[in-house]
Amino acid sequence: MGYLTLIAFAWLTVVAGARTGGRGALWYGWMSALLLAPVRMVAPLGIFVLDARSIAGVIGVAQAATARPEPGAARWRPSASDALIVALIGSMLVSQLLAGNFRPKTPIAYATAWLVPYLAGRLFVRSAADFPRALRAVALVTLLLATLSIVESLTRVNLLLIMQGGLSDSGGDVRAGLRRATGPLGNPIFLGMMLALLLPWASEASRQARAGAGPRWWRLLPWLVGIALVGTVSRGPILAGLATLLGTVYLRHRRWRALLVCAGLAGAVLVVTAKDAVVGMLTDVAGEDAEQTVVIRGKEYAYSGSLHRLLLFEVYWDYLVESGLFGYSPPTDHGDDEPEDVGKFTSIDCHYLMYTMQYGYIGMGLFVLLLAGALADLGRAARGGGAGAGLAGPLAMALAAVSLNMFSVWFAPDYAPAWIFTAGVAASLRDLAGEPAVP
Repeated sequence: MGYLTLIAFAWLTVVAGARTGGRGALWYGWMSALLLAPVRMVAPLGIFVLDARSIAGVIGVAQAATARPEPGAARWRPSASDALIVALIGSMLVSQLLAGNFRPKTPIAYATAWLVPYLAGRLFVRSAADFPRALRAVALVTLLLATLSIVESLTRVNLLLIMQGGLSDSGGDVRAGLRRATGPLGNPIFLGMMLALLLPWASEASRQARAGAGPRWWRLLPWLVGIALVGTVSRGPILAGLATLLGTVYLRHRRWRALLVCAGLAGAVLVVTAKDAVVGMLTDVAGEDAEQTVVIRGKEYAYSGSLHRLLLFEVYWDYLVESGLFGYSPPTDHGDDEPEDVGKFTSIDCHYLMYTMQYGYIGMGLFVLLLAGALADLGRAARGGGAGAGLAGPLAMALAAVSLNMFSVWFAPDYAPAWIFTAGVAASLRDLAGEPAVP
């Protein structure tokens, strides 16, 4: 069944590109694979392991890159992010090489995981005429993901896995009376991060519908995404979504800005002055046992699912300090050949800690610069006006909020392509700055 599903997504990508002049392969094929394809559904092919995202991404990027430019297409202006993504991949390959983990397939694996999603975003919108068509596709696929996620949370049945076959639905985790929806991903937190990144697209679709530039059902899309986000019952992503929502209100409604700034400052003061109470409240929401203790470096600490994220730096401090320029390299499938320390750095609930230990100070520095470059591109797009300006500001808010939340979750391949894709979209929207919107 896995092969049939991969073939179906490949077929959708090819047909969508053929019928829309190339870029539709990304709008419908890539976005469908990104949001709806189960990440655990893979098919081995020689030394490679194929998945729907990789197949749709490679096909979609190839079709979009080779399509005939449309009249009025924006000029491709080099962005700092273009150089940073290449430098970041290069630093990761050096890390693998120095650790003795480099294999012939290693560059292809990193290019597929990092460069393809970035190029998909970079080629996603290349003209003002592209924007409403791309938004239409994203809105449709987002509607499907949000609706199925809500159904999963309420019925405790993951229809996405059942409909695509080949994967069992284990029943999932239940919190606050709701099943924590995972959708096609492996964890409710990862689905929440994905939904938080989709919220600006849903918000822009709703704005367009209210202006008469989109179907009426678009007005409901932010509500559906928000309900689906709550259905993950994942505190960090929900807070990221809330921050995105408040940031969007700040950008679009001047009269609310002073109130939002005051509320934000009050919230920051509350967190700083009553950190223990806030952590305790989050622990209670999750129904965690806060009475457990753990001993680190001879000192006893209170422990829970929430508190353990605050203790990670205590646990890994020596490794972090000794990570060096290129780190210890991430785990591989090389079995006994890999270094002894490598296996310790898997699924650590802090991306910035885990990534630094894996890829070192250079890798971490380049990642932070890529984030900064994407935020700068979105800022320029928002200030420049034009077709993508309404999306750019909220998308910057979401990218910043999700990246901040990555202090409590690792950069899992379940949602990482959506983050990388957003960085590529940021550069594309910057290219569109000043281009008038097309209905």
